[in-house]
Amino acid sequence: MRLELEGRFDVGVFLKRLNRFMAEVALNNNSVLAHLPNSGRLGTVLVPKATNFLRKQNRVGRKSGYDLFAIEHAGVPVIVDARFSTMNARACIEK
Repeated sequence: MRLELEGRFDVGVFLKRLNRFMAEVALNNNSVLAHLPNSGRLGTVLVPKATNFLRKQNRVGRKSGYDLFAIEHAGVPVIVDARFSTMNARACIEK
């Protein structure tokens, strides 16, 4: 089964993790904040200069304009959004 992801992803570069749920990334030569929806350590993928995949968010009251969805590790995108497994399971059950 193939799960289609809606929307588009912006490609950036990981700079550093600021706290459990916030990262600083470079996007179009600017430093921006991205929500990291995963409280795990992620030490093998959250490395400076790693390519990351971001989703733009426009909700009022957010501290960041993006969600960090995946980070490239050894040439493979690794999904770091912990909410994705729930979305994926729901899609499998509904089909």
